[in-house]
Amino acid sequence: MTDKRRRYYPKVLIGTPSSEMKDYCWDEFISRVKSFSYPNCDFVIADNTQGRKHLKDLRRQNINVIEIKPKMKNIFNLLAESHDALRLHALKYGYQYLFHLESDIIPPQDVIERLLLHKKKIVAGCYFIGFGNESHLMLVEQEENYVNILEANKLSKGADFDFFDGGLKKIHNAGLGCTLIHRQILKDFPFRYFFN
Repeated sequence: MTDKRRRYYPKVLIGTPSSEMKDYCWDEFISRVKSFSYPNCDFVIADNTQGRKHLKDLRRQNINVIEIKPKMKNIFNLLAESHDALRLHALKYGYQYLFHLESDIIPPQDVIERLLLHKKKIVAGCYFIGFGNESHLMLVEQEENYVNILEANKLSKGADFDFFDGGLKKIHNAGLGCTLIHRQILKDFPFRYFFN
C-alpha cells in the first residue's frame, strides 16, 4: 500500500503484553497478527518473562519488544506495568490508537477495521475466557436502566445469542484483551494497579 493511501487510515499500534506462559498458542497468534488486513499498523510486545531466553526468541523473529523486568513484582503490578509500557510507546511514537491484544486471543483478520467502524474512544471485542463449561464472556453488560448488572457468564451459556449480532453494546466492563483505545484516553489514564 502506498504511503499516500495509508495516511487515510488512523495509525494503530497493536500492543501485546506477553510471557512464555502463552507460548502454547504463539504460532497461531503471531500468524493471525501478521495476516491482519488493516493497512496502517505496527506490532510491539511488552515481554514480562523471567529470564532472557523468551526475549531473545522474540527478537530473533524480528518482533519489536519492550522488556519488562519482573523482579519483586506481583502479577497484577507486572501486568499493569506491561500495559502502561504499551500505552507510553503508543504515545511516544504518535499512534492514534492502541489496539491492546492479549497473546491468547485470536480475533478475525479485520478486527481493527470492525472496531474502528464504531467511532468510539474505547471499544472492546468480546471474547471468552476459561474452558468448556467454565468458560464465560469477558464482559458485564448493562441493562437499559444502567443500574442492574447482568452476570457475564449468563451470556455465555447459550441463553442469549442475540447479543452476538455484530452491533455496538453499552457494557459495564470488559476484559482488556481485545480493546481499541484512542490516543486521548491513553494520555489521560495510565494503567495502574491499586492493592487494598
